[in-house]
Amino acid sequence: MQRCALAFLLLVPACESPTGVLVALPNGARLYSAPAIYQRWWAMTASCAQSSASLKDVRWYFTEGDVVVNPAGESVSGYYEPGSNRVVLAKNGAYVGGVVRHEMLHAITRNARHDRATFLARCAGLVDCDFYCVRDAGPAPAADMTAVRVPPAALAISVDVSRTSVSQRDSDDFFEIVVSATNPWPHPIVVDLPASGDAGPPGSFSYRLASVDGSYLQWYDERAWDTSASRFVAGETKRWVFDTKASFLRATSYDADGLYGNVQAAQSRTVVVTP
Repeated sequence: MQRCALAFLLLVPACESPTGVLVALPNGARLYSAPAIYQRWWAMTASCAQSSASLKDVRWYFTEGDVVVNPAGESVSGYYEPGSNRVVLAKNGAYVGGVVRHEMLHAITRNARHDRATFLARCAGLVDCDFYCVRDAGPAPAADMTAVRVPPAALAISVDVSRTSVSQRDSDDFFEIVVSATNPWPHPIVVDLPASGDAGPPGSFSYRLASVDGSYLQWYDERAWDTSASRFVAGETKRWVFDTKASFLRATSYDADGLYGNVQAAQSRTVVVTP
């Protein structure tokens, strides 16, 4: 049985450099062409940002290793420089959808700061926004005093996949697992998320991808870095997009499950990975 999960501080997409100030690239940073999947990720991000900015205007660099040190001296997965309109990514983050789309959102808005309305509202769940990002965005608005506290099981949770069949030979062999949590009540709620069991914040959205023969299990748990992750207005749906690369998997059928607060969606989705 193979399993994988990321520690809660492993991939931190937060990134900022002084607006308009050009800084030297990190040692070993190399220019690379945007992979094919970046076109789709850019379109998804531009849509939530309501922008028509062009991907071709951005220069992409990567460095070796898990993290890169940004101009503020923080170890992050990537950062954006508005003065040069370039993104620097740690090589291990160059194919992590939430990390790349985070930097794309900076490039689309041409702003290195983390605007709460953009990163934690309009594009929430599509772009990663972890510790540094939430800190930069500032505190969430005060909770609605009429909100009712509920367990995660009080929500309607569902999962969907962007593709039900994907070939490892495709130039774009990614597919998305989209987990949704909906407040079905006619009043606002605050969800009591279970404690994480470590020093990090509680888990919110997560997914599990299991081969039908039981030989492989992949999962990832997203953390509720911001209090807005557990607050829902009446009828609100929150979503999280998880990206998976087919060429990293064996060629077989998989069941994709989505969870919120450790409560699983009523029905899973099947994805077939072909050679």
